Amino acid sequence: MFFKVSNFTSLTLLSLIPIVGPILANQLMAPKRTFTYLQRYFLLKGFSKKQAKDFQYEHYASFICFGMSAGLLELIPFFTIVTISSNTVGAAKWCSSLLKGERKKE
Repeated sequence: MFFKVSNFTSLTLLSLIPIVGPILANQLMAPKRTFTYLQRYFLLKGFSKKQAKDFQYEHYASFICFGMSAGLLELIPFFTIVTISSNTVGAAKWCSSLLKGERKKE
């Protein structure tokens, strides 16, 4: 609990820095943003919280890349509605490719 409160406080303070602060705070949340986009996949696959976190750490670089690009697109004013939808579609396509990869292994 302490970690969550300190993380929230530090990101809030960071976002108070003009221009650069909100962008940095947004980018620091990249892995969590990706985890949120992929939660439906984890739910449908029946992953436990530990399995979902393990998956995140196994694919951490992909989580960072997807989250950073999604975060930058979501920062564009008046275009956010379109980019949130496209980010959701991108996450769904990523999940689809993961499922295809699993089928090939079987």
